[in-house]
Amino acid sequence: MIQVEVIGDREVVARIGRVGPKVHLQLVKAMQRLMIRLQAYVKGAKLSGQLLHVRTGAGRRSVAVRVEETPGEVAGSAGVFGGPTLPYMRAHEYGFSGAVTVKEHLRRVKQAFGRPIDPVEARVSSHTRQLSLDERRWLRSALDEFGPAMGQVLAETVQEAVQSA
Repeated sequence: MIQVEVIGDREVVARIGRVGPKVHLQLVKAMQRLMIRLQAYVKGAKLSGQLLHVRTGAGRRSVAVRVEETPGEVAGSAGVFGGPTLPYMRAHEYGFSGAVTVKEHLRRVKQAFGRPIDPVEARVSSHTRQLSLDERRWLRSALDEFGPAMGQVLAETVQEAVQSA
């Protein structure tokens, strides 16, 4: 039979009580910094013409990050949150195949039968069409590339917080 006796158990419990909140606070700060870096990486290395061609910049502006904390957990997330969502960003990330509705609109016609003409406006009525988009993985690929560095930074943050307590 093995017996273990802890001498100074109150001190150990007190130290653990001091370390926990400090580690949590440091993790929250580190996660906030990492999420901002991830957001900049996604916008700069994925959505500035590398994977998706920028037309208006709305997709790039819609990328947001957030950090949520509970007493024992710190979670960071990146994506398109709240407000008017941009369904095409999800379609580009995961791919899409199906029917979409095209609204009625005006089309400027500049050539007919392969020959240039004076521009005319033609009304195109509302209709459905089949659309097929391949997945472009603009967010998941960034997480794959950025994830290992994030894990290392968080591990170092915990180690530093424990050692300084």
